[in-house]
Amino acid sequence: MRVLIFVLITSSLRLIGQNSAILVYGVFEHRQNKYLENGTIKSRNGIAAYFFEQPSSPLSFGQSEKVNWVKFNNIKLKEKNSTYTIYAKSEKVNTNVNHNDNDGSDEECNTMAFATKNWTIKGKKSTPDMNFIYAGQLPIFDVNSNLLRDTLKKSDTLFVTINNVSSTDSIVFKFVDRLTSTNQNIILYKVPNYTNTYSIPPSALASLSTGFIGYITIEAFNQNYQVIQNKTYLFKNSFTFTKTGIVIKN
Repeated sequence: MRVLIFVLITSSLRLIGQNSAILVYGVFEHRQNKYLENGTIKSRNGIAAYFFEQPSSPLSFGQSEKVNWVKFNNIKLKEKNSTYTIYAKSEKVNTNVNHNDNDGSDEECNTMAFATKNWTIKGKKSTPDMNFIYAGQLPIFDVNSNLLRDTLKKSDTLFVTINNVSSTDSIVFKFVDRLTSTNQNIILYKVPNYTNTYSIPPSALASLSTGFIGYITIEAFNQNYQVIQNKTYLFKNSFTFTKTGIVIKN
């Protein structure tokens, strides 16, 4: 299961009310993702970075500029171009030595375990050269995957228990009614307060289509601003747990 880290963080941060009034010269993202695969919990983590020539809203992707290169834990990130420029990597976490972190086709990468978060940037234009270790805490929580339903009934209130939440500003539930992107309906639901048990009312699930197999993702977020070489940068961090194979019913 490949995770599109940048799109998911961006869409959810819009929901949780990211303060786009604070202008920044760039954004750094760390994402931890746990998911079930054949009954086993696995990890796929990701990072991303993008930069601006002038102080800009963190959501102004179209204004992002190129730098010479970006490295995370000494691994060069791929430059991805569409309507904006972003440097990113998303890989399974595996501490085995039988893989090549510099090989873009290698799906297993032990640099993504986040034991150390070392960013190195060879700047260009207004982006300076940078080399620093991000010391901020990433969000975390525990969830018993067996307590997440295999069937989601839209007419019932969904109760989910989450334990040991820490370093978290916001929690968002994401419901998707198809595994493929065609005609996919996506619901983002921000829980109103912190507790061990969260309830999602039927009204929040109304637009999901029934008769399909989708998935549920629980996302915890935090973010902070740091000044590096007299310029302000935003750090966006998330932790997610995803359970697939959810049957959507009325």
